[in-house]
Amino acid sequence: LCKGPLIVDLYGNSKKLMKTFLSEEKYCLSDLSASDFDLSDGTPLLNDGTESKKKTATVNRGPITKSQRQWYQVQTHRRSEESSSGDPNNLHHPRYIIRRERLEREMKKWRYPLHFIDFETISPVIPYY
Repeated sequence: LCKGPLIVDLYGNSKKLMKTFLSEEKYCLSDLSASDFDLSDGTPLLNDGTESKKKTATVNRGPITKSQRQWYQVQTHRRSEESSSGDPNNLHHPRYIIRRERLEREMKKWRYPLHFIDFETISPVIPYY
C-alpha cells in the first residue's frame, strides 16, 4: 500500500478530512495534491510548496494556516523521498521548506545578547523522573 506516512499522520487531521481522503481512496501523503487542501485564503503556493512572489505583501502577514501547514508537510515528505534517492546533500532538493522572508523578519525582532541553556549540563533541583 504505502511506502511512507499515511494520511492519519497529517498534522491537525480531522474526521471529516480523513473521511474525504478515504472516500477518494487516498491513503498516503504521497497520494495528496495541492487541490486537496483549501488554500482559498488568497495565499499562492507554487507546486514545490514555495510561495508565489505575486502577493508577497499579503502572504507574509500572520502565521500560516492549518491547510498551508498540511500542504508543507506533504511537500516536505516528497522532497525527503526525492533526496533519499540521490545525494542527501544535494541543494537542488532541500528536504525542508523554509519561508525565508518570514524567518528574516522574525529574526530582526530578536534582542541581543541571546541566552541559551544547555539542558544536558544542568542539574535541576527537582529530578525529571
